[in-house]
Parts: sequence; structure tokens; C-alpha cells
Amino acid sequence: MVRWFVLLICALAVLTTIPIPVLADMNLPEFNAGDKWVYSVNFKLEDMATLYGDWTYEVQGETQYSGHQVYDVSLSGEGNASFGGTLGMFEYTLDGLIYMRVSDLATVKESMMVDFDIPDFISGDYFSAFMNISYDPPLNGFDFPIKEGDTWSATTSTTFSVEIITDLMEVNSTSATVSVTTDFEVESKETVEVAAGKFSTYVIKATEVDGNTTYTYMSTKSGYMVKSRLYNSTGVSMRTMNLKSYSFTAPSGDGDLFSDIMDYLWLLIVLVIVIIAFVVMMVAISKRRREQEPLISEQSESERDRI
Repeated sequence: MVRWFVLLICALAVLTTIPIPVLADMNLPEFNAGDKWVYSVNFKLEDMATLYGDWTYEVQGETQYSGHQVYDVSLSGEGNASFGGTLGMFEYTLDGLIYMRVSDLATVKESMMVDFDIPDFISGDYFSAFMNISYDPPLNGFDFPIKEGDTWSATTSTTFSVEIITDLMEVNSTSATVSVTTDFEVESKETVEVAAGKFSTYVIKATEVDGNTTYTYMSTKSGYMVKSRLYNSTGVSMRTMNLKSYSFTAPSGDGDLFSDIMDYLWLLIVLVIVIIAFVVMMVAISKRRREQEPLISEQSESERDRI
């Protein structure tokens, strides 16, 4: 008995040194009109405001933009906003769009208009912020098929403009074009749980030259990101997004079934080894008993003869 227990422990020790195959790589998803993802968002607009609420990304279809075949993805949202943390909470609505290149989901353009509801106790009728960003070439934030350990860099000329429209002060606007290089790395595969469910994800770390770092959790099952975290160069959280619900159909056999199995693979291995060891031990015990039975029988006959 002791010998079989020792063999079991040795087998487990050997297995812990064997690498487990990872989930199949995440291939380029194919979007269709009506696919959408709803996120719970906390987004800091630098020192100006912090937005809280639910944002919805919905695929409207495909179109041509700046020589690229792109997905036309609408962005809508609503919630509350805090200005500088001192003026209380305001309600806001958000409308925008994102153009994603069909061939690789690279971002070609994104824009956002935020309209704030000014309370009656503050002098003023309207306050809106408009942001527009275009990328040339498109910003390649994903390198399909996505697999753990991949690294790549993307350099793009980014043209952005920000405009504040309000009757509280003069219109404030700024625009610029800068060259930006971002380094990407698929750091790990991680199972995460959010309001929309449990997902096996690839964690993509994006590091910009200014020190900002974004972690994007991509899932085959959801077809897009499950959550996102943005930190500035000092480590302060600037944006969090968590998937609340989604409408996307993954290709047949390309969901998270295998990843769910992988989550429990070690337990399965241990159970199989225990069962095998138990069976082998019982066979050995049975064999030993059969070998001892003739000896016992012979001893009994010898005792009867002496009597």
C-alpha cells in the first residue's frame, strides 16, 4: 500500500513539470450589423471631468473610409459626470463612432460628442465637448491570430482635435498632429469574470511613448474586449471598462468550451491518476491474495494431518 502511494506522489510531481497546451489562438472575428457590446465605464477626461455610465458599441455595417474597408461602429452612452470633483454630479449623453478596418480591426478614426445637462442652479444652458482622432496609417492594436507571447509595434500619425462648446465661457479648442509609437505585448491568457459572464481572454499590454499603459482583455467568445484598463505614466487609473452584456455569435467550435476544460485540467489529471492508481493497487492486492490462497490451503491440510 505504501509503495503505491509513493508511486502516486512521484507521478504527480512529474506531471507538474509538463507544460499544458494553451487555448487555440484567437483568430480575427467577423462582425455583422447588429453585433454590440455594452460596457460599464469610468473615464477621466484629464483634469476636466470624470464620466460614469454605460456605453454601447454597435456594428452598423461596413463602409469605405480613407481608402479602407471598415466596420462602422456607433458609440452611444449616458450616465453621470463629475467636474473636478467639486461641482457635483451632472448627467450626460454621448454619441460617437469608430471606424475599424475589416482586415485586422485596426482603428482608422474615432470621434465622440458629449453633451452635459447643466443644472438650474448654475448659470448657463449648454456644455458640450467634441473629440475627433484619426490615424494614418490605422492603429494596429491587434495582431491576429492573437497568441500568448506575441509582441509588435505600431507607429502612426495621429491627428486629434478637442473642442469645448458652452455659453459659460469662450469656445476652447485645440488640435495637433503627432507621430506616436505604441508597443504591444500579449502578456498572458487569463480567465476573467464580469457582469456579462466568465471568459477566457488574452491580455494585451499597450505601452505608449508618454508612459500611458493600456491592458485590453480580448475574448473569442465575445468577439471583442471583455474589459480594459488605462493608466497614465504615474500609474493613476484613467479609464476602466467592464463588459455588461453583448450580442455576438462566435464561429462554430470557436467559443470558450476548450478554455473551460483547460481551467480544470489539473483536477482532471489528478482524478485520472488517483483512479488508475486505485485500480492498479486493487489488482495487485487481488493478485497477492490469489498467490497466498494455496499456501493457506496447504497450511490447513498440514494442520489437519497433525491432528
